[in-house]
Amino acid sequence: MTDRIRELLERVGAEGAQTTEHERMLRERLPPRRGLRSVEREIAAEIASSLGRAGSKLEAALESVRATAVALAEAASGSAERRVLLQRYEEERALAERRLRDLLIQREAIGLRNHADVHRRYVIPPRPPSE
Repeated sequence: MTDRIRELLERVGAEGAQTTEHERMLRERLPPRRGLRSVEREIAAEIASSLGRAGSKLEAALESVRATAVALAEAASGSAERRVLLQRYEEERALAERRLRDLLIQREAIGLRNHADVHRRYVIPPRPPSE
């Protein structure tokens, strides 16, 4: 993570940690403060939201691949249905690979360089064996 983003997230986190529950409730009732801290909070929230959306899209793509893999395993060998499912599996798998790449690019953009945890969590299924 870049130093600038790390500092931003630390400042936003520290600001929230220093307030009591009562102070936080009062701040929620008051109109939002304009200024650098407000913008920093918005940026940090958008970073988290963007990464979350990318992860959700990847999870949905992987779930589609898994569902098609189940149907593919049940399809009769050499059938027209199996050929259609194989094609759909390849397309869904390619989409999952693109979604994974998109998530990794977003992580790189904010300075997260170690992706081992991402690769452990989001495993792209293997290509199906040729007929």
